[in-house]
Amino acid sequence: MPQISHGGITINPFLLTYSWDEEMNNIRHKIIGRSDDDITFKPASLRAGTLGVLCMDEAEALAVRALHRDPGTFVLVDDEVTSASMTYVPVGTMRVGIDPETLTRWLLAIEFQEVPA
Repeated sequence: MPQISHGGITINPFLLTYSWDEEMNNIRHKIIGRSDDDITFKPASLRAGTLGVLCMDEAEALAVRALHRDPGTFVLVDDEVTSASMTYVPVGTMRVGIDPETLTRWLLAIEFQEVPA
């Protein structure tokens, strides 16, 4: 089961969705009069994406929301989806709403930026 830790608090949310993008930072330079390009090689960025969290009720959703509004880094550990494990900071927008299928569970979409551990 996934665990998210921050500031001595650990929660065990259900990760409904997890997706990320990575910027490939290599730069291609088109050279006038040449058919081949020069390339400046740079390391790829760390992951940035969205965590989709399913909460059993409003109270749990508000607890996850409150935790992610607190500044600082977060540690996600998932033994089943090991590629999801990372240290991250919330960025951008956090969307909170009731699940339209059940009308009792809550959904959160938390944008993140991975940071060095």
